[in-house]
Amino acid sequence: MYQLIKDDENAVLRLDDGARIPEGHRWWSDYQEWLEAGNVPEPAPEIDYPILIATRRYEAETAGIVFGTARIDTGRDSQALITGAAVSALIDPEYVCNWKTPTGFVQLDAQTLLGFATKMRAHVQACFDREAELLEALDAGEFSEGMLEEGWPDESVSATPEG
Repeated sequence: MYQLIKDDENAVLRLDDGARIPEGHRWWSDYQEWLEAGNVPEPAPEIDYPILIATRRYEAETAGIVFGTARIDTGRDSQALITGAAVSALIDPEYVCNWKTPTGFVQLDAQTLLGFATKMRAHVQACFDREAELLEALDAGEFSEGMLEEGWPDESVSATPEG
């Protein structure tokens, strides 16, 4: 059995092994014979755009940020850890902790931790805000797949406690 591929009229998917067979490939003649025998390929699956948009948001959300000179993970575990550290910084203005980064530990005082938590939260919120914009565009019939790569926060911009 075969399945059509969305937006690609010159290729099919062979379902028994997942092989993508483009027109002109040595297996294309097998597909043509299968069609001539009266078979009909499965339709191309519809794209679930809300899931595609949410997946792209998650990729941007967890891509990380640069804080000062350190690259910081913004994955869900890291978000939870910085939230806990920020609570400690609120409780104790003298709080200091060692924060592990891919290049080693950095020491963060309470003020820096709160700035760090604020920057991380702003990054995460910007990702959710962009997802909401894309879903609104989808509902309005104005969405295009190219929009998936536009408008996300730039994780390469350094975040500092001052700004």
